[in-house]
Amino acid sequence: MSKKPETEPTPPKQEPKLLRSNRWRGGYEMPDFKPRQDRSATTRKIVIIGSAITGVLTLLLIGAAALQLLVVEPNAAVATVGGESISKVELQRRMKAEFQGTLYNLQSMSNQITQLSQSGDEGSQFLVQIYQQQFQQLASQVDSGQVANSAMNSLIADKLVRQEATRRGLTASAAESEREMQTSMGYYAQTPTPFPTVTPQPTVAGMTETLPTATPRLQPTSISEADLEQGRQRAQTFYTDLGYPASELQKSYEQSVIIRKVKEAFAATVTTTAPHVQYTYIQFTEQATATLALNRLTSGAITVAALVSETNAITQPVSVGNGVAGTWAPTEDLAGQYGDAIAAALTGGALGKPSAVLTGTQGGFYIVVPTAREVRAYAEDDLKARQDAAYTDWLSAAVLDTNTVKKLVDPATLVPKDLRDLITNLRQQLNLP
Repeated sequence: MSKKPETEPTPPKQEPKLLRSNRWRGGYEMPDFKPRQDRSATTRKIVIIGSAITGVLTLLLIGAAALQLLVVEPNAAVATVGGESISKVELQRRMKAEFQGTLYNLQSMSNQITQLSQSGDEGSQFLVQIYQQQFQQLASQVDSGQVANSAMNSLIADKLVRQEATRRGLTASAAESEREMQTSMGYYAQTPTPFPTVTPQPTVAGMTETLPTATPRLQPTSISEADLEQGRQRAQTFYTDLGYPASELQKSYEQSVIIRKVKEAFAATVTTTAPHVQYTYIQFTEQATATLALNRLTSGAITVAALVSETNAITQPVSVGNGVAGTWAPTEDLAGQYGDAIAAALTGGALGKPSAVLTGTQGGFYIVVPTAREVRAYAEDDLKARQDAAYTDWLSAAVLDTNTVKKLVDPATLVPKDLRDLITNLRQQLNLP
């Protein structure tokens, strides 16, 4: 019978060495202390690791602050236009550009006033008064709030125009932008045109006729290429001094081309003809004078043409009124110019028959006589005004459309300190409150 293998006894568990203290009854036990050298090394490691973590956190905080200050805040949206944002840095740059433009205009106007004042010419003094009024109106715009709001609205308008151009498929090429800049500076790069050629005369026997050769010539008003480059450099410096990237100069002329094309697109939608009325009117300063003149007309004592001439001729001791015969006007303009009563008399009254004495909305008492009505083309000035209005009316409505345009902050709160200081100093120079 085999023996079972004997199992080796399990070694007793090592108990940690303990120190006993009998300071209090019953005492307590503690593990052995590690040597001082080991504890110092551990402490150093903890300090190093803690310092490293602190350093990393500090760098992260500095980086986050720099990112917030230099990237996030300047690029934070201050408004959105059709989903596109306008950043704080864009707005502040445009504020400075708006101020510099106003300052330039003030300086130019001031120089003109000085030159006219020194001329001593009587007519020049009249112009001085007009320029001084314009100067005061322009000076009143030197205000932080007005500069800020003007900058915001111009940026919004730029975005709206570009979005409209995209919708219509309108673009501006680099060549078009360059031509726009050249033209604005007075440089015309068209092909030189020759002088008029001489018409050959019939040949005379025994004579040889030498005709002058046509010589090409540049556009007489064009500046030189050297002047163009100087102007380009000045414009470039203007933008870079305001903090714009170097590409901004070309972009500004690209925007000009886009605006012109959008204006032309709106102008093309305006009809060129409309109902017109031809009429004669006589305006009087006194109602009694107008009533007397109407009685003379209806009694046959005087004709309309003679009354117009007579009224225009009376200037002493004072003028009694004035008259104009045979003028044409679009019927849609009459109410705005004279009022509803006169418009109704011209569009619905009998041709050749004088109206009653009517009061004009701009003052005075009128007798009007419609002489013809027809659909005709607008006068050149009328058509141009309507074409311009088609664009400006659209833009004004688009800027106020809160579904498309959302202003997120008050622009007056974002005027940079250096710009505020410049505005304050200029207002003091202009003696503005």
